[in-house]
Amino acid sequence: MKPLGHVISATSNDEQFPAENVLNIKDNNFWLTTGIFPQCLIISLDSKTILNSLKLVSACIKSFTVETAPDDTANYQTTVEMNVDSGNNQVQITKCPLNGALCKQIKLSILSAYDHFAAVYKIIFEQN
Repeated sequence: MKPLGHVISATSNDEQFPAENVLNIKDNNFWLTTGIFPQCLIISLDSKTILNSLKLVSACIKSFTVETAPDDTANYQTTVEMNVDSGNNQVQITKCPLNGALCKQIKLSILSAYDHFAAVYKIIFEQN
């Protein structure tokens, strides 16, 4: 399965846990944040796409927002703001409604975490 886009920006980068891992289909890859929040990740889709939702597979995230932009101008609109249960040190799977938003870019902002670090294993986009 080929990803719908690519990561164009991330506020933290670690060679062992790069932001690009969120679009990788391998289960053991992830993006690791630093201990300062907020942390942001921007994904540019290959083309404008209508998205119904996205699934965020993560660990230690407490709250986050998802913003979308219909083009490359970065005129983001907050689409969803969510709080996530701790998951008792288990992987968190959170479905975020995007309600058919026309997207060219998606910005994930991790606002707070349950620990000093947070991890995003996958971001899965769900179309019609």
